[in-house]
Amino acid sequence: MEQKYYVSISSNISGRQAIAWLEAHGYENVQGLTAENYSFPVFMIYGKLFFGSNTTCMAALASIGIRAIPWEEWVAKVSS
Repeated sequence: MEQKYYVSISSNISGRQAIAWLEAHGYENVQGLTAENYSFPVFMIYGKLFFGSNTTCMAALASIGIRAIPWEEWVAKVSS
């Protein structure tokens, strides 16, 4: 079963850097996100695909107890 993650970037990494890292590690940029067209600090990652998110999606997840994990925590998890 594919893993699903909601990953929050912090001030330590920019959206441009996160997108570049994901693409360099074989994750498919399904929506064609760029730093110019996407500024929300959360990515949804499903298997080797990644998507953008928005406040409505995050509010829905929070309402059922799901939270975004920090970028650094996610990178450590998938890199081990």
